[in-house]
Amino acid sequence: MRLVALGLLVCGCWSAPAAAQTWGGYDPSPFPAAPRTVPSRVARDLGKLREERREGRAAGQLSRHDVKALRRDERMLGRLEARFARGGLSDSEAAELQVRTEILRAQVAARRTRGLN
Repeated sequence: MRLVALGLLVCGCWSAPAAAQTWGGYDPSPFPAAPRTVPSRVARDLGKLREERREGRAAGQLSRHDVKALRRDERMLGRLEARFARGGLSDSEAAELQVRTEILRAQVAARRTRGLN
């Protein structure tokens, strides 16, 4: 009986280090965590413009053509911001983005007040 117990103990101790090892290089998260960045002012403004566009369409103030054109302009402005942000925004780039955002906001307001004629 002691011999059997001693044999089990030796086998258990022998396999313990192997059990602690991982096989296949298991990584619980295969993708690195994306850095958390603070949304830019333009991104927040674009979010507000999207909401205004949706409200205008739901209220019947914007046609499908208007919504399509505004969506295209929003995407263009988002791409421009991403391109400018790659190397860091200069003062002139930030000013240009702000002016373009204000123009887009004015377009949404004008199209919503004009309504569907």
